[in-house]
Amino acid sequence: MSFKRRTGQLSGDQRKRAEPVFRSYVDLYFKVVPVTSPHFHRAAEIVGHEDINIRAADALHLAVAEANGATVCTLDYKMHNAANVLEIGSLAP
Repeated sequence: MSFKRRTGQLSGDQRKRAEPVFRSYVDLYFKVVPVTSPHFHRAAEIVGHEDINIRAADALHLAVAEANGATVCTLDYKMHNAANVLEIGSLAP
């Protein structure tokens, strides 16, 4: 929502109304896990991997997914490819 707000796709009032709905959705359907120091270290390893060319933020997402046995759902081809190289479950269209 921050991106939508910054780019003018969402008004401040719309954001205020949407946030509680979004938080309820997250509470019902997602498991939120803490990001810890080992995740950052693993992300640094992923970024340095010869067969992978992704941004550090994406590498952090992959590191957290890997540590938690999660499947990565993405529309980003590079991230999907990196997940496959790392043998992390990945779904893409």
